[in-house]
Amino acid sequence: MAGDFDEVKAFVSNLYWHLDVEDNVFAIFRNQKGQVAQLHSTMTQWRHLFSLEIFLEKGHIVINGLLTNSGAYGKEELSASFNAASGPGVSWDREERIIYSINTSWANETAMFFDSIEKNIPVPVGNSKDAHKLMRLVDMIYKEK
Repeated sequence: MAGDFDEVKAFVSNLYWHLDVEDNVFAIFRNQKGQVAQLHSTMTQWRHLFSLEIFLEKGHIVINGLLTNSGAYGKEELSASFNAASGPGVSWDREERIIYSINTSWANETAMFFDSIEKNIPVPVGNSKDAHKLMRLVDMIYKEK
């Protein structure tokens, strides 16, 4: 969606647990087009929470919850909507919601991986190039702190 991010501003803290890993990370990313993304990771929120929000000019996608064996993150729900009005009074009247009750991600990902091996084709999603880009961003966060 936004491509590679070139600039990172981050605050990394270890103010509560005092462990070898951070309590909180607040990071803001910007690419050469000026597009911005933010990330907050915390161990001080006192409840299990997974929320991924992607808001764009003409709509949004939000995933809340995460199907896990423990069930601690709640039900996994995807909501998507197109912006039905011009700003500043944006309207999300036509929101669609999907609740997932079965976690098929592991089966889907391994099937895709084995398919790539059997057909001798590149892994289409989640390949080593993607992993390297992600690790570059993580490195930029820690250098910024």
